[in-house]
Amino acid sequence: MNKKIIIAIIVISVLTLVPMGLYFSIFNKSLSHDNQSWGAFGSFIGGIYSSVFGLISAVVLIITYNEMKKFNNDQLEHLRREKIIDDIKILCNLLDKTITKNKNIQPDREQFFSWLTSHIASYLTLHRPSDEEEVWESSIKASTLRLDLFEDEVKVFQEILYQLEFITNSELKDIAKLIIKSEMNSQERYWLECYTRRYHSQTNIYLNKWPDFSQPPTKLTRLIPDQE
Repeated sequence: MNKKIIIAIIVISVLTLVPMGLYFSIFNKSLSHDNQSWGAFGSFIGGIYSSVFGLISAVVLIITYNEMKKFNNDQLEHLRREKIIDDIKILCNLLDKTITKNKNIQPDREQFFSWLTSHIASYLTLHRPSDEEEVWESSIKASTLRLDLFEDEVKVFQEILYQLEFITNSELKDIAKLIIKSEMNSQERYWLECYTRRYHSQTNIYLNKWPDFSQPPTKLTRLIPDQE
């Protein structure tokens, strides 16, 4: 049973029984056969319990109001969370469609991103990177990342990052990040980030706050000498 309900029952019981106990202990220790005594008792009960039940009614109203307010706030918070997730899903779906319709990567989306990775892997085979940072630098500067390659995608991607920035609840933000990452495979995320960092550096402030959004493909990191 709810702790508040138990306390309320105890308080009501005390307020109900104590006045009657006091009355009988002071004025009459047994049931009276005198009408006047019963009239006095009725006046006493009316005077005391009208105030008691008035107080109880006020308390019940306050508790009911607070419970309704809490319920409404919970509902509003639930709707707010749902809207945030729905907005993220809509943007992710738009990004996915934009990538698919990109004429630069048709007809085979997966093959195109694999080709980007293979191209930079060939370069790194000849110019071995000393660490992962050099892999990133070489990928960002890759000649295959033309200026017009992902311009439409970046517009949507930037909006996703902006939306993510305004999510204050850490649990909700983690859920949003999982949704975003699930919409693209690891290679797509990596090359989109490389392109964004190269041509839209103002977005780096948001990407830096999400270090695990993407990682260099294994095909590239294994070219680092100590990881062969």
